[in-house]
Amino acid sequence: MAVGTSNSIDLYELNAKGGRRISELTDDDARRDMPAYMVHCVTFSADSRWLTATSWSKAVGVWDAKTGNLHIARKDLVHSLMSVAFLPGNAGVIFGEHNEEGLFVWDFQQPDSEVRSLSSSRKRNVRSIIVTNHGIAFVNGEWDGIMRAYDVATDTVLGRFQQATSMGTTNMAVSPDGRYIATCGGRGQNESGGYVQLWKLVPEKGE
Repeated sequence: MAVGTSNSIDLYELNAKGGRRISELTDDDARRDMPAYMVHCVTFSADSRWLTATSWSKAVGVWDAKTGNLHIARKDLVHSLMSVAFLPGNAGVIFGEHNEEGLFVWDFQQPDSEVRSLSSSRKRNVRSIIVTNHGIAFVNGEWDGIMRAYDVATDTVLGRFQQATSMGTTNMAVSPDGRYIATCGGRGQNESGGYVQLWKLVPEKGE
C-alpha cells in the first residue's frame, strides 16, 4: 500500500497483523529527485509493477513498486499536479495540472520522452483521473462537476457524463472488469453531506 501525505510518500507491506512501513520514498525537499510537497494522488499499475505519484512540487514520479526505488521523475513541469493514472499496458502515465492546463501524457519508460499535452482536453483543473482497462476511453473528474471521456490514443473527446452534483468529483475508481465507475464528492453550497455514485459503462446483455 502506498500513502501520500502533505510531505512524503510512504510504502507499506500489508499482512495478517496489519502491516509495516517498508520505506519513505521521498519527502518535500525540493532538492530531491522527486520532491513531495502535498501529494494528492498515488496509484499502482494494473500489474502492480509500478507506482506513480504527483505533487504540488510540480513533479511526477514512477517507482519500482517491489523495491521502492525511484525509476524516473519529472520535476520541470509548469504547474502543481493533483491527479495521475497509468495507461493500459504501462504505455505511460496521464496526469492533470492544477492551473487549468488540462491533461498530459508521459511515456515514463522512455527517458527522453517529452510530456505531451492532449489538445482535446478542456483547460480546467483536474481532480481525479481513471483509465479503463480496454484502452479506448479515458474519464476525468473536473472542478465543474462534469465528467468527460477521452480517447487518449487519438486525442479526441468521446463525450461527457451528466452533471452528478453542483460540485466537482473529488475521486473516482474503475472496476477491474472495466464495466463500472464509482465517483464521490461534496454536494452543493446549500446542501449538506457528500455523495457516492455508481456508473455503468458497459450494459448487461439485453439492456
